[in-house]
Amino acid sequence: MTLNPTDISWQFARLADIDVLTFHDVAKLRVDVFVVEQACIYPEFDGIDARDDTWHIMGKYQQQTIAYARVMGPQEAPADQSVHIGRVLVAPDYRGRGVARVLFQQAMEQAAQQWPAHDVALSAQVQVTGFYESFDFKKVSEVYMEDGIPHVDMVRKT
Repeated sequence: MTLNPTDISWQFARLADIDVLTFHDVAKLRVDVFVVEQACIYPEFDGIDARDDTWHIMGKYQQQTIAYARVMGPQEAPADQSVHIGRVLVAPDYRGRGVARVLFQQAMEQAAQQWPAHDVALSAQVQVTGFYESFDFKKVSEVYMEDGIPHVDMVRKT
């Protein structure tokens, strides 16, 4: 199947504004990728989804949710004034077609629109740090284990 990333429709919403069926698709996709595919037992639903400062970015192709990320606003603690992007994923059947690049660009644009003066941070799985470096993110931590997977903190300065 040929997929042009421009054929994907994008939705940006807070949890309260997402219809139940769409969030069901998102939840299933997140569990399929982060829990099942990566064989990682952890609480996928962490309370962050429902925060007022969390935006969900969903990419749909032919009525199917195929890509997802969430953008979380800066926290009140002075030590963490960065916007955070997380749960970045593309459904397995759509990988390798440029979808992740378009998804992440959408997430970066949402972060800049909502919080223009803030750095953007993320916790990257080590095997995909090159992808984030292509968006000018820099490693700011040593490698650490999170849920049995090597990660590194990365930041893109404004």
